Amino acid sequence: MGYSVAQAAHMAREEVCRHKGGDSSNAWVHNGVEHFEETGRENRDGAYTAQVFKIVNGLCYSAGRVRIEPDGFITSWSAANRAMRAAIKRHNEVVKAFRAGAMFVVC
Repeated sequence: MGYSVAQAAHMAREEVCRHKGGDSSNAWVHNGVEHFEETGRENRDGAYTAQVFKIVNGLCYSAGRVRIEPDGFITSWSAANRAMRAAIKRHNEVVKAFRAGAMFVVC
Protein backbone atom coordinates (compact mmCIF):
# COMPACT_ATOMS: atom_id res chain seq x y z
CA MET A 1 0.00 0.00 0.00
CA GLY A 2 1.31 3.46 -0.91
CA TYR A 3 1.08 6.88 0.67
CA SER A 4 -2.28 8.60 0.00
CA VAL A 5 -2.52 12.35 -0.43
CA ALA A 6 -5.09 14.65 -2.05
CA GLN A 7 -4.41 15.32 -5.73
CA ALA A 8 -4.21 19.11 -5.21
CA ALA A 9 -1.61 18.65 -2.43
CA HIS A 10 0.42 16.29 -4.61
CA MET A 11 0.33 18.73 -7.54
CA ALA A 12 1.41 21.60 -5.26
CA ARG A 13 4.42 19.59 -4.07
CA GLU A 14 5.35 18.71 -7.65
CA GLU A 15 5.17 22.39 -8.65
CA VAL A 16 7.60 23.40 -5.88
CA CYS A 17 9.89 20.43 -6.59
CA ARG A 18 10.41 21.68 -10.16
CA HIS A 19 12.17 24.70 -8.63
CA LYS A 20 14.50 22.88 -6.21
CA GLY A 21 17.40 22.60 -8.62
CA GLY A 22 19.56 19.50 -8.93
CA ASP A 23 18.58 15.95 -9.82
CA SER A 24 17.04 14.76 -6.55
CA SER A 25 13.27 14.70 -6.08
CA ASN A 26 13.50 15.50 -2.37
CA ALA A 27 16.78 17.41 -1.83
CA TRP A 28 17.87 21.02 -2.38
CA VAL A 29 20.49 23.53 -1.28
CA HIS A 30 19.60 26.55 0.85
CA ASN A 31 22.30 29.04 1.96
CA GLY A 32 25.00 26.56 0.98
CA VAL A 33 23.58 23.74 3.14
CA GLU A 34 21.98 20.62 1.66
CA HIS A 35 18.42 19.92 2.84
CA PHE A 36 16.01 17.07 2.15
CA GLU A 37 12.44 16.17 3.00
CA GLU A 38 11.23 12.89 4.46
CA THR A 39 7.53 12.20 3.87
CA GLY A 40 5.54 12.04 7.09
CA ARG A 41 2.55 10.00 8.08
CA GLU A 42 -0.56 9.63 5.96
CA ASN A 43 -3.22 12.19 6.91
CA ARG A 44 -6.91 11.37 6.91
CA ASP A 45 -7.80 14.74 5.35
CA GLY A 46 -5.42 14.26 2.39
CA ALA A 47 -2.84 16.86 3.46
CA TYR A 48 0.82 16.25 2.59
CA THR A 49 3.28 16.47 5.48
CA ALA A 50 7.03 15.94 5.64
CA GLN A 51 9.97 16.59 7.94
CA VAL A 52 12.84 18.75 6.62
CA PHE A 53 16.42 17.85 7.53
CA LYS A 54 19.74 19.55 6.86
CA ILE A 55 23.06 17.79 6.37
CA VAL A 56 26.03 19.31 8.21
CA ASN A 57 29.40 17.53 8.34
CA GLY A 58 27.75 14.29 7.25
CA LEU A 59 25.13 14.38 10.04
CA CYS A 60 21.38 15.06 9.68
CA TYR A 61 19.60 17.61 11.85
CA SER A 62 15.92 18.52 11.93
CA ALA A 63 15.34 21.81 10.10
CA GLY A 64 11.56 22.15 10.05
CA ARG A 65 8.58 20.78 8.21
CA VAL A 66 6.43 20.81 5.09
CA ARG A 67 2.65 20.98 5.18
CA ILE A 68 0.40 21.25 2.15
CA GLU A 69 -3.34 21.42 2.77
CA PRO A 70 -5.68 19.08 0.84
CA ASP A 71 -6.74 21.96 -1.45
CA GLY A 72 -3.08 22.61 -2.38
CA PHE A 73 -2.40 25.64 -0.17
CA ILE A 74 1.19 25.40 1.10
CA THR A 75 1.06 26.24 4.80
CA SER A 76 4.76 25.77 5.50
CA TRP A 77 7.95 24.66 3.76
CA SER A 78 11.00 25.20 5.97
CA ALA A 79 14.41 26.09 4.50
CA ALA A 80 13.05 26.69 0.99
CA ASN A 81 15.52 28.32 -1.38
CA ARG A 82 14.68 31.54 -3.27
CA ALA A 83 13.25 29.80 -6.36
CA MET A 84 11.12 27.51 -4.20
CA ARG A 85 9.78 30.46 -2.15
CA ALA A 86 8.80 32.27 -5.35
CA ALA A 87 7.00 29.16 -6.63
CA ILE A 88 5.20 28.75 -3.29
CA LYS A 89 4.08 32.40 -3.35
CA ARG A 90 2.75 32.14 -6.93
CA HIS A 91 1.03 28.84 -6.20
CA ASN A 92 -0.64 30.10 -3.01
CA GLU A 93 -1.97 33.18 -4.84
CA VAL A 94 -3.74 30.88 -7.30
CA VAL A 95 -5.16 28.72 -4.50
CA LYS A 96 -6.40 31.83 -2.66
CA ALA A 97 -8.17 33.00 -5.83
CA PHE A 98 -9.91 29.63 -6.19
CA ARG A 99 -10.87 29.68 -2.50
CA ALA A 100 -12.46 33.10 -3.14
CA GLY A 101 -14.55 31.65 -5.98
CA ALA A 102 -12.54 32.46 -9.11
CA MET A 103 -13.45 30.26 -12.06
CA PHE A 104 -10.02 30.60 -13.66
CA VAL A 105 -6.77 32.43 -12.93
CA VAL A 106 -4.42 33.95 -15.48
CA CYS A 107 -0.80 33.41 -14.44
